Amino acid sequence: MLHIRPFALMLVPALALLPALSLVACVADSTDDESNVGVTSEAIPSNGVHFVGTYTNSDTMAPGDLSRIVLKKDGTFYTETFVQCFKAPCQPIAASGHYTLYRQDTITYFQLYDAAKGSPMGKFQYVLMGDFLNLRSLSETSDGHWMPMLRSPAAFCMINNDCAQQDLLPGPCAGEYVCQTENICNYHCGIPTEMSTQ
Repeated sequence: MLHIRPFALMLVPALALLPALSLVACVADSTDDESNVGVTSEAIPSNGVHFVGTYTNSDTMAPGDLSRIVLKKDGTFYTETFVQCFKAPCQPIAASGHYTLYRQDTITYFQLYDAAKGSPMGKFQYVLMGDFLNLRSLSETSDGHWMPMLRSPAAFCMINNDCAQQDLLPGPCAGEYVCQTENICNYHCGIPTEMSTQ
């Protein structure tokens, strides 16, 4: 089980950004497109910057925290949000859609948009440090705490294309990643199976 203390050390460089957080105040009060005035949109990092992938929350979660986020190189996402459990089973709230990256001076953040209507549904400041994607909600109701999201060795998927969109490590042979029934990307050597037609 992961402990939070190593994360606390990793977050030290990010704390240097705290004086600049006031610059985000104007864009953190709402989740509509008007809040993005005056900032620059950015391309999804590539060229050796491993940004896309599946991340899971490595800390003790509070209701409303992300328990999982999947960021894909085609600009789409999938999230699961932790909920207060009063009677089992308690499933996280799932959502999907597309995201856009933004920068204002030294602050980097992304806006999530609903898949059905394309309306803004969440904004998160992010600091990528190796396999940690540290997130902080910029909503008015958030207390501003950081969520340490650790890259998962098991990539989450719903269809085979989800695997292809996460820049997974090459397999040991000719083949492809296939989305299994456990919603995990597994590499298969040889001729693609029926599942690869998804």
